[in-house]
Amino acid sequence: MKIHEYQGKDLLQQFKVPIPAGGVADTPEEARRVAETLEAG
Repeated sequence: MKIHEYQGKDLLQQFKVPIPAGGVADTPEEARRVAETLEAG
């Protein structure tokens, strides 16, 4: 079976497997925003 990473994460979360938080960024500004969100959470 071939699945994308996000699909694997969704599947594992259904079975209560802890998944680290993350985000997607296309620009340095978005990367900074994702990092700040992860630090705050």
